[in-house]
Amino acid sequence: MNQYFWTGVHANIGNQLQNVLSAPPYVKVMGSDAGLEASTKVKALAYVVPFKGIKYSAQEFVFARMQLRDPLIQYIDFVAPVLNVEGHSIQGVGTFMTHVPFSTADSYIKDEAGFRDMLMPASLKEQGVKPKQAIKQNLITSAAVNAINEDRKLCKNLHANHYRSVEMGGLSHTSYEVSFKWLDYPGRMFYTIPYRGSTVMIARNAGEKKARINYPDWGFFDRFSAFRGVAHYLSQHKEPERHPGMFHMDTPLALMLPDLLHQLDAEAEHS
Repeated sequence: MNQYFWTGVHANIGNQLQNVLSAPPYVKVMGSDAGLEASTKVKALAYVVPFKGIKYSAQEFVFARMQLRDPLIQYIDFVAPVLNVEGHSIQGVGTFMTHVPFSTADSYIKDEAGFRDMLMPASLKEQGVKPKQAIKQNLITSAAVNAINEDRKLCKNLHANHYRSVEMGGLSHTSYEVSFKWLDYPGRMFYTIPYRGSTVMIARNAGEKKARINYPDWGFFDRFSAFRGVAHYLSQHKEPERHPGMFHMDTPLALMLPDLLHQLDAEAEHS
């Protein structure tokens, strides 16, 4: 990994989250894609399904854990593939994850009603209900989701980039396309999943406008703001878990999710 890129990861986190970090972020580089596939076996849970539709040709992954001094979002875990080409490093799509200690009735997935971002219950999507139809016919029964969808500022924070052209700074016209096939992925760009009395939140972002080769930018503060806003409404309108959540496992999630699920399993067994 290019040293400028490594420094840029720390700077990207520090500059954007400096007002909410409770400690310096823990950042490390993790092995190759092929090696990770073999070493991240997950125990067979009904809640976890493999998702093979997204492929990464990355030699390395960067992992970060950010401890936060926030009453609702106490940490964010982050993983992104890194492509190294001729001494330069190019960021891949970033995956963000956290959890809150209260449940939701359903999984909620970011969708779009026209040009407006919103959350949709997964159970409605499975029935083929369109976002506009859900709003017009008042089919969303979750008070939390309805409150989120009425908060226009928060709905804007839910937006993330599924595509980014990352270029070399200066006079060079070298560029790389970073994209997430969000239409193929069941969880899209942002989704929440109930799990054993808690709610896991997952977000993706291909990168921000300032991202350059060797200088990454994944928009850490915007993802924190989205997590924080959703958690606020979920905490105000707690729901009994009715529909089992389903995690669609790809390589970035395989690096973070198993440890969290084991932790939540242990907490649920002792509660």
